[in-house]
Amino acid sequence: MKYRLIENSINDINHFVKTVLTNRGINNIEEFMKSNKEDLEQNSFSDLNNIDKGVDVLFKHIEANDMISLVVDPDVDGICSSAALYNYLENMIVEEGLPKINWDIVTHSGKGHGLSDDIKINSDTKLIITPDGGSNDFKRHKEWKDKGVDILVIDHHIVDKESEDAIVINNQTSNNYKNKSFSGVGIVYRFLQAIDDKLFSFNADNYLDLVALGNISDIMDTSDYETRYFIQQGILQENLKNPFLRILVKKTGVDVGSDLERYIYPIDVSFKIAPLVNALLRLGTVEEKEKLFTCFISLEEELSTRKGICKETINTMQNYKESQDEEKQKLLEDISNIITEEDLRCPVLVLDVTELVSNPEIIGLTAMNLASKYKRPVILGSQKDKDKANITGSVRLNNGFPDQEFKETCLNSGLFGFAQGHNAAFGFAYNKENKQKLQEYFRKIYGDTVLDNEHIVDFIIPSVDKICGSDFFLIQTYKNLWGKSVEEPIFAIEGIPFYPMSLDKLGKKEDTVKYTYSRIEFMFFRCSSEDLILKMANGLEYDPTKQYAINVVGKLGISTFAGKTKNQMIVDDYEIVEVKSDVEDFIF
Repeated sequence: MKYRLIENSINDINHFVKTVLTNRGINNIEEFMKSNKEDLEQNSFSDLNNIDKGVDVLFKHIEANDMISLVVDPDVDGICSSAALYNYLENMIVEEGLPKINWDIVTHSGKGHGLSDDIKINSDTKLIITPDGGSNDFKRHKEWKDKGVDILVIDHHIVDKESEDAIVINNQTSNNYKNKSFSGVGIVYRFLQAIDDKLFSFNADNYLDLVALGNISDIMDTSDYETRYFIQQGILQENLKNPFLRILVKKTGVDVGSDLERYIYPIDVSFKIAPLVNALLRLGTVEEKEKLFTCFISLEEELSTRKGICKETINTMQNYKESQDEEKQKLLEDISNIITEEDLRCPVLVLDVTELVSNPEIIGLTAMNLASKYKRPVILGSQKDKDKANITGSVRLNNGFPDQEFKETCLNSGLFGFAQGHNAAFGFAYNKENKQKLQEYFRKIYGDTVLDNEHIVDFIIPSVDKICGSDFFLIQTYKNLWGKSVEEPIFAIEGIPFYPMSLDKLGKKEDTVKYTYSRIEFMFFRCSSEDLILKMANGLEYDPTKQYAINVVGKLGISTFAGKTKNQMIVDDYEIVEVKSDVEDFIF
């Protein structure tokens, strides 16, 4: 195991916040910590291109009682975007005495986005709204426009140009809107503010919880003051207003350990709620996705009469997540067996897993795990149709990769059929004959270097007695800060006395190992049968006459279970070393 301090880290746990935020490139720490609504004046809903046109076309069709098709994008940000818009408008028509909206709720049968082929839109529709998608569906915009149907796109995805056949509200194409790291539901929120302005009302803030959930789940840059502000507002207890989201917070245990008098932790939302919702949206049937959306748009009194749907939906999410985790783990193990030295000599991991993958929906998640493990971008794909030559799949960048325009770098190669999405996470297609050419291209761009699997840490603690309970409390206090670009701090703790007989196996599969020392629980999750720590927990691979120490890299915090709190480290990596005793052997 290799690890080193982030360059120029002061490595001072007594100045915890200063150390971490400086390591994240935040120079004005006081300004960052005190950012508030006044700091958002640089952005206004009026800075978004076409927003007035969007409000006008919406009201035109509501007042005419036309059918309006709402296309629900199949990810957490997408469902938050559509739910916020739907709930706001349903509340608005009651308050304003407007006609009941003639909705056509459209759900993707697959993983498509925007106006892709896996949706069915009612032929009687007069307005199609695509929250969190659809900016680059130029051909379909024209097809629907030619039929006399208006298209309203409320989106945040990068696109080369603005459609001539749709009303596109997108922060990426709006030069006056400075924040380019605001998710789809964030732009929907700005659209709701524009409606508020028209009606002299103040209802947009009722959906700040969905704004936070969408931005957290879409991994938006929390070093941007606007994005950070809305996440911090949305996680406040007083702003958790969506009834189904409150149920998810309770069911997933996000409320456990959080200071619910103030807020829930964004990092817990990203690890406990977002994966559940995404699992159903990736793997579920159209009917299951429709039930999920129904839960997000139900009032509290409606949910009480829909307990069956609510419970069924949560169970379905949990089942899909478990199945997804099992498939992903197997795929990761299979991929590890086929990666060659030639693959690892390339600074970008380009893999065709056609023969290994049975469910293409888990490729994105698997790519993310591989990027983290091998500390480099991963281009992971397969042939959906073995009679065709294209490899399609997902790209994921590892944290800290210097080329933040990687998607553009891929397109500049001329070897990709397409590359669409965010810069750090996007879909692609390339001809299967081009794999070697891609590897040569990336070597030319980035150099033919072997990247060490080295952990970059914020703190190196030379001895476990150098950290105490008050340090854990301080670390937990600031847990609400962490997110994309302001990542949770990583610690290395060295020379922890290690007694294998004190290891405990936990979980239904007994693949979690706990080691307790100095009132700290060191947790090793998802251990494989080849993991040394699990072998030792099974009484193997160690000599009871010898002494050992363990060096660990991971994240620190406080866990809560059954009302009891424990100082805890989630271990990302470790090494166990033999140590020589300072005490001479005595013979009696």
